[in-house]
Amino acid sequence: MLGKCKKKYDFVFSLGEACSSTQALRDANLQNRSFPFDWLYGSDFKGRINILLSEFNRFIDIDDLVDENINNGDLNNLCHIYSNKYNGIVFNHDFPENESLNTSYNKVLEKFQRRINRLFNNINCSKKILFVYIETPNIKIKTSNEDILESMKKIKNKYPDKEIDLLIFSNDKLIKKNKYILEKLSENITKVRANYKRHEHDKIPYRVKHKFLVKLLKNLCFEKISMKEKILNLFNFKKSNVKKYDHIISLGYNCEVSYQFFKYYHFVESSLFAWCNTINIDNLIFAINNLDKLITGKLENVKPMWKCFNTNIRFHGKAPMKIWTSNEPVNIEIINEDRNELISRISYLKEKFIKTSNDNKKNLYIFKYLVTTEKIEDIEKNINDLYLSLNKIAKNEFDLLIIIEKQKIPTNFQEKFVDKNIFIRTVDFFAPEDDVTGKNFDKIGWKKIFDEFKPNFKLKKTKKFKFEEV
Repeated sequence: MLGKCKKKYDFVFSLGEACSSTQALRDANLQNRSFPFDWLYGSDFKGRINILLSEFNRFIDIDDLVDENINNGDLNNLCHIYSNKYNGIVFNHDFPENESLNTSYNKVLEKFQRRINRLFNNINCSKKILFVYIETPNIKIKTSNEDILESMKKIKNKYPDKEIDLLIFSNDKLIKKNKYILEKLSENITKVRANYKRHEHDKIPYRVKHKFLVKLLKNLCFEKISMKEKILNLFNFKKSNVKKYDHIISLGYNCEVSYQFFKYYHFVESSLFAWCNTINIDNLIFAINNLDKLITGKLENVKPMWKCFNTNIRFHGKAPMKIWTSNEPVNIEIINEDRNELISRISYLKEKFIKTSNDNKKNLYIFKYLVTTEKIEDIEKNINDLYLSLNKIAKNEFDLLIIIEKQKIPTNFQEKFVDKNIFIRTVDFFAPEDDVTGKNFDKIGWKKIFDEFKPNFKLKKTKKFKFEEV
């Protein structure tokens, strides 16, 4: 599986046993999405294989959950701990401390259903797959080789057309520091024995030497090759950070997102907030939560846009720009026609916004976040609130891409959203507010974003946009 007989994997994911496994894979650039066994504890290797074989039957049934009467102690994400008496899984990071089980259960269930669906979609679409399992250092009964072989035999029977390998780590305190031993249990199964317990007398016995594990993941290779090749080939993993979507939907805050997408792909999907100015994220969240209030009350013409008083969001009309920039008074009939057209168009786009959120496809929502005086914790809260608002509307699998100016957030800001389908990407600067379709923008930054986040579709251009007017 490893070493001279190299393979490339279409899909790598963690079976557990705890958070250290998925975190190490992420930091080794081998995993960038969340799956059902991530950030959980409890059950053992054999138990988790059985859960996978059962297709997660009773994985998180509310009648199986037992209140452990303790929280996880994580002040950044304080959660009540529940265990599953049926399969032994312990949910440490999912049920908010300040909410009852009945209040939070449906949200947590939906989250795990998304992760389960994502896992099986990846398995179904992949030919060569690598399972990774890292035993916690304090495990009392280590997984026997017999159980490993028998479990993987069952996996092979369930997925006969797949090439599935297993890499399993076992802590061995007798092995010297920074050393490891490889045991090849079969052609498709490799056991790595190493001493990766954080400290011998650590009060938290399951802690691991995280940097050592990541380095180990990056260097399990028998040949002297470049570091770039090691990262790409150490599990012979076909690295691909490209993410593709069936709908790519701009949420504003202004036209720069849609313009940059159009500039890069030469088309753009019409959507509710694509050509508007939401001013700030609070207005957008309110509008998503109250779509019925959008363009249904008082409208004010703020040339060349229309301001919705209910939401404080401004929308472009269809009237040519030269009408608004002319020194001549604008004909009242043109103003009324522009207003009526906007009301009709937004009504249609509201319906489309809901429809494209619930058509069994994969969506990407993009929001350009203009940070002014907010504190980092407020920015984090606003992004989470936006995600939750979308989650109330969308039954589709979706990701939320937030674009922020680089200097406004710390370099590790993405880590705050590691457990959600939220991606933080940066540009050096945003285009000027009064010239978002001009030449003053971060060309390299936007190119990197759209090299990573791509449409799984192509639309034929059928109309001329305002920024194309001469």
